[in-house]
Amino acid sequence: MDEMKDVLDVVSKNIDENGHATFNEKTIKMITTITAKFNMN
Repeated sequence: MDEMKDVLDVVSKNIDENGHATFNEKTIKMITTITAKFNMN
C-alpha cells in the first residue's frame, strides 16, 4: 500500500492552484504502472 501513498503524494504535487491536475507523461506512466499492479492482485 506504500505505492498508493506515493501516487497520492505525486498527485497532490501535480495539482495546480485551480485544482486541475497537471500530470506530465512520466507521472501518468507511473500511475498507470502502479494501477496495473493493483489490478493484477
